Amino acid sequence: MEIIARIKQNRQQKQRRKAQRQHWREINAKRYDVSLDDFFLRTKSKLQKEHRWHEPEDSILFEKIQRYGKPFLGGFKPFEISTPKGKFIVRLAFECHEHESPVTIKVESTLPGRNRGEIGTVRLSFEENAICIETVQGHMGRLRALKRFEGAVGIGMPWPNYLIKKVLATARRLGYTKAQFRDPTTLYWYKHPMLWGDQTVEGLQKQISNFYAKVRQGTGFKKRRGDYWVQKL
Repeated sequence: MEIIARIKQNRQQKQRRKAQRQHWREINAKRYDVSLDDFFLRTKSKLQKEHRWHEPEDSILFEKIQRYGKPFLGGFKPFEISTPKGKFIVRLAFECHEHESPVTIKVESTLPGRNRGEIGTVRLSFEENAICIETVQGHMGRLRALKRFEGAVGIGMPWPNYLIKKVLATARRLGYTKAQFRDPTTLYWYKHPMLWGDQTVEGLQKQISNFYAKVRQGTGFKKRRGDYWVQKL
């Protein structure tokens, strides 16, 4: 009898947690209804005028963000990490870039000199019940700032792994049940890379693949399905 009662109690607790997650998803979605739709309209208009809007890929991407992304967009909380010389700010932003999702988790620095400004980003998209890691990028010339960010976090973890784990924890709290990590070989900018200096296409693609593999393995993505590596939340 005691075992049956415990099973019943656990089932009721799971149902309450599920109802609570759904409640907050609905509240957070309402917060972003107006601003998100307005942003998408302005972004689409801008890209179309510049002949950088690509059908049907962009329409499908934006529709999925509007349909499935609002709980996360309303629920991700920005935070700061202070150091003696300045602070790091982690926040969500909408940015207009060709062939990339506009949903960005960015790290910004207030440290002096070249360490100031945006130093790293993780771009996101969404599927039904799933959050998708699309791209991970540290900015050129900001390696020192990224290393200082890792030191300020103080958990012995590379900066992209730290950001992605924060993203996955938020998604889990908001009721998403799956996470996906895009394989870099499927990205537009992997297939059409922008080269600097004496870089070669093959050399840059190998560098990108190695970087993404380390991040993916360090954040628990082990099974591949189609264009993505996947895990349950």
